[in-house]
Amino acid sequence: MLLSFGCVKESFSEIKTDKGIEYKVVKDEKLGNIKRMVDVVLSEKISEEELKKIAMEIKHSDSKNYDKTFITYSLSADKKFTKDRNRDGWATTHFNPNLEVKIQGLNLKDEQTLLAKANTATDANRKVIGSWIDDRIGYTAVLFKADKKLFMEKLFYDGSGSVDEMMIDKNKKITSKVDYGHGEYYVINAKKELESWGRNGLIYTSRELPRK
Repeated sequence: MLLSFGCVKESFSEIKTDKGIEYKVVKDEKLGNIKRMVDVVLSEKISEEELKKIAMEIKHSDSKNYDKTFITYSLSADKKFTKDRNRDGWATTHFNPNLEVKIQGLNLKDEQTLLAKANTATDANRKVIGSWIDDRIGYTAVLFKADKKLFMEKLFYDGSGSVDEMMIDKNKKITSKVDYGHGEYYVINAKKELESWGRNGLIYTSRELPRK
């Protein structure tokens, strides 16, 4: 598909590395030989070293030399590749012109630490509605009922946490009973992901965690 500012390719076939990590290039946009902008969806979180290997593979997939190559990675929670999930990206590997790796959310090690803590936090009196992980800040959110009340517990990978009593309106907006002044609320979407909304619209979509 040719555009006035360059060439965009979409819907690449899925690629699997020698370690079995699946990724898909969903957009490959080029502006002459000035820059190349690539969007990639990963099937799972990977290490910084694995990101570097994929970055080099993508860079060398085009024989043309570009002054700069920007590669952004997002995650597919359900192993179905989509080009609009977590649009800000989980990580980037930018050649500017030298390779710079930046993980913008939880890295693989911190996520494993967080999930280990979350899996040990159990309470028989809770009726869990859903649990999610927020990659931006690094916490798990659990929405549950106890004593006929609705609560949301957030557990951060550094060990800190909080519990807020929540309420849900007829439009299924979930808000804290404490007004923190930022206008944030939550919605569980059709994919059972947790959407965080604010005054300016959708802030972030957190992936659902599997039930224990």
